[in-house]
Amino acid sequence: MLDNLPPIVRHLVLMLLATAAAWAGSDLVPWLQDQGGLAAITGALMAALVAVVTPLTRQYGVGRREAGR
Repeated sequence: MLDNLPPIVRHLVLMLLATAAAWAGSDLVPWLQDQGGLAAITGALMAALVAVVTPLTRQYGVGRREAGR
């Protein structure tokens, strides 16, 4: 899905995904409220996890294309 975008836009989308996850986490998860730094780290890790375990991009993770294919 993201592979059709230029790399700079693809990385921006992933960063915005991490930011949105951190924002939502700090507002919706009780133990992350008033924990801005922890919410930001958790959001970044969740965005990386989504990129690795879903075929969101074929650069790495589940959707990765093997060399020579």
